[in-house]
Amino acid sequence: MEYPMGRRTLRPPRPVPLSRPRRAAAVAAPRYTPRMTAARDTGAPPSRGSGLTVRTTCLLLLLLALALAANFWIDVVAQSFNSPHGLQYSSEADYGHENFDFLQYYAGGHNWNLGLDPYTNHLGDPRAMLLPRIGDFSISGYIYPPTYLPVYAAFSRLPYGLARTLWLALDLAALAGAVTVATLTARRRRLAVVTAAALLLVGSYPFISHVYQGQIDMLVAGLSVSAFLLYPRWRGWPSAACLALAVAAKVTPVLLLAVIVLYFWDWRFLLKSALCGGILFVSSLPLIGLALYREFVFTTLPKVSVPQASLINQTSLRYLSNHPSIAQVATVAGYAALLGLAALVGRSSRHMTDDRRPVPPDTERYAVLTLGVSFMLFFSPLAWQMAYVWLIVPLALLVTAPPPARPGAVIWLGLGTALASVQVFAGRVIDMLNIIGLGVLIVVLLLCYLPLGDSVAPEVRSPTGLRQADTDGAPTPEGHV
Repeated sequence: MEYPMGRRTLRPPRPVPLSRPRRAAAVAAPRYTPRMTAARDTGAPPSRGSGLTVRTTCLLLLLLALALAANFWIDVVAQSFNSPHGLQYSSEADYGHENFDFLQYYAGGHNWNLGLDPYTNHLGDPRAMLLPRIGDFSISGYIYPPTYLPVYAAFSRLPYGLARTLWLALDLAALAGAVTVATLTARRRRLAVVTAAALLLVGSYPFISHVYQGQIDMLVAGLSVSAFLLYPRWRGWPSAACLALAVAAKVTPVLLLAVIVLYFWDWRFLLKSALCGGILFVSSLPLIGLALYREFVFTTLPKVSVPQASLINQTSLRYLSNHPSIAQVATVAGYAALLGLAALVGRSSRHMTDDRRPVPPDTERYAVLTLGVSFMLFFSPLAWQMAYVWLIVPLALLVTAPPPARPGAVIWLGLGTALASVQVFAGRVIDMLNIIGLGVLIVVLLLCYLPLGDSVAPEVRSPTGLRQADTDGAPTPEGHV
């Protein structure tokens, strides 16, 4: 190629031929490719020697989380696990027994081992463990589906100290499994997701409350969140199996199943989940029988679907505890709104071009998952503070994903995350901090993250750091425009 320059014509110099050994070395030598950083993925030009890389920042934050855990967090978690009287300066109730919620599962398995009904109180039987439900002494404290009664019965054969330790290990394994699935499914952000999950875990008071109570939410959340993230890998069968196991432990994950079906518009997944659940149900009948299932559905479930005016019941419906009928209508309306939004977002996403999306498809999926969990907690009649551990993995994915173009969206997302993670206190406003956090999360997701209307295309930058508008019309290396 010649480059005209006035009367003279500049010709590029001829390449110097290489000898055979040098030519072979030049072909074998790897070319230098600059490492793509998350800053370039989000549109910011990469800095050269002027700041920390994403990898270095994540490693420093992981070291900070490790230092906080070693100095404070591990000690607090150990105290909460072993304390029968709650924590100092804590809103937790004094039950006089370690891991009081796990004690309900333990007692239900113990009574079922004796051939007794785990849903009723056996006042005249000295062999039975008598643990009536707080606030309703007509039923026992065991208020969950009967599917896992053989598992709880196996725990009840162990000393209580060993049983509750193994239960905590099972909860932590479920949470670690969800974090692992989130890390493996996140593209080019695995270290960032692990870092965010570690920081959210160390800064989560609901996790400490969960350990104190010995609840089941961590196990159910781990299965449910993993099911959402694994879809549609392997034709959706692992997701269907995880959701079936989660629904058998607690009914609420059925809402996330409906969100998956409507958002992805995959009715075959509903059939797969029903098949997995049916297999689990049929296989449990020889041990449990059908009578306990009928009692749970028609007697126990209606009695526990009423909100309680408790400080740690962090749901918007706790203020309707004196109006249970209105609270039930509000629950149905809130869940119906979630399902309508899931269908609307899914339809908009399938028909929206990439240049009109507010966020990339992966970020949108994390936003739908976070919205489903937030609605589930916000409109549930009972959403104890420890249930907010559901948000740890979805928020770890969302805060590290490419953000929307709207200014301030990430700040509002961080504010909602912080409020949903803190402890609540007695007093106006400060007794509903988690509820406010859920409200902030729902609003910012609907306004900034989900394609509900005419979305604004995010600002696209070229690899040189310039905006796309700045490069439009610029000459190409070949001289064409």
